[in-house]
Amino acid sequence: MQMKRTFLTLFVIICVANYIFSQTVSIDENFGDNQTDVWVKLLTFDKQGNIFALGYFPEVLKTNANGIRDQHFGTNGAVRLNDEYWSNWGETYGIKITNENKIVIIFSVIWHNSWGGGDDPPPKNQMQSFYPKSIKILSDSSIVLAGWGTSTSIFCKLNLNGNFVTDFADDGIFMQNIGNNDFGEEFTNIIEESNGNLLFTGRFIVRQENKSITRHYICSFNSNGTIN
Repeated sequence: MQMKRTFLTLFVIICVANYIFSQTVSIDENFGDNQTDVWVKLLTFDKQGNIFALGYFPEVLKTNANGIRDQHFGTNGAVRLNDEYWSNWGETYGIKITNENKIVIIFSVIWHNSWGGGDDPPPKNQMQSFYPKSIKILSDSSIVLAGWGTSTSIFCKLNLNGNFVTDFADDGIFMQNIGNNDFGEEFTNIIEESNGNLLFTGRFIVRQENKSITRHYICSFNSNGTIN
């Protein structure tokens, strides 16, 4: 009986796989308006099905579901941040639409604070850099960014106005060298559990016998930003 069930399961999997890979895929010639002045890197959608495309620079393009630019959005359907907000070497990492229809994007940021260096990472209020790699809009509409800094894994929580949620973690910021190393580490993804706790996946590099080895980890945090 067990062999029959196993055979039936394999038969269904094979049939489904054949169905999926036998589908004909073609370009929708009616999609878009043939304007290509935005280098698209990431996409997201709002509840109405509109498309928001984030470029390699902090520039957002809005189209409808057919790829036609929204002429009521920015200039010719696109909004680009002023140069004062980003550096030429900056890189975009994420775009999300909140329940309030606000657009949240993340990109490379540098704080030019004085820090003398040393073996320990800089104090939180003198953090030299934060490179957010992942963004999550929580059920309470707050924003969590996660990534890496100076030899540390970092995440922070912001309200919709972009201010730190000060009763979360340490004045809104968690910063720690989880791998106890100087070779680089980062948070890579954020998951909100049904009870409000947060799961973070991450990775760090260790040196063993003149080799660099990447270790992956999962961390659990309470809803107030403390380690679970």
